[in-house]
Amino acid sequence: NEEELRNVLPGGFFCTLAGFGVRQQIDLFASKRRIVAPHGAALTNILFCGPGTKALEIIPPGYDLKSTYHSLACAAGIDYCFYVADQAPDSEAGRHGNMRLDIDAFRRDIEGWLS
Repeated sequence: NEEELRNVLPGGFFCTLAGFGVRQQIDLFASKRRIVAPHGAALTNILFCGPGTKALEIIPPGYDLKSTYHSLACAAGIDYCFYVADQAPDSEAGRHGNMRLDIDAFRRDIEGWLS
């Protein structure tokens, strides 16, 4: 439900890294004070965020809550938290399956975090 998520996050929050070179990814992450991203390799770029940046990782249900990205964020001085998504109904179970967010609950839960 990516389109629904676009309506919840303020402008400038939503982009895809497909087609971005390494330098472009570094520059993008370095310029942001808040990052919301699904679990995945692109989150390695949080290493280039400034200390105090807030990073919210959306993780699949049942995933190990002590993720690599949590460790990277701690090492870089980033304020890290996670949000557990639901398994998408048309997806295989497990950490590589598609996720779905309850948009109303997500909006409520991160309202203070976004300000």
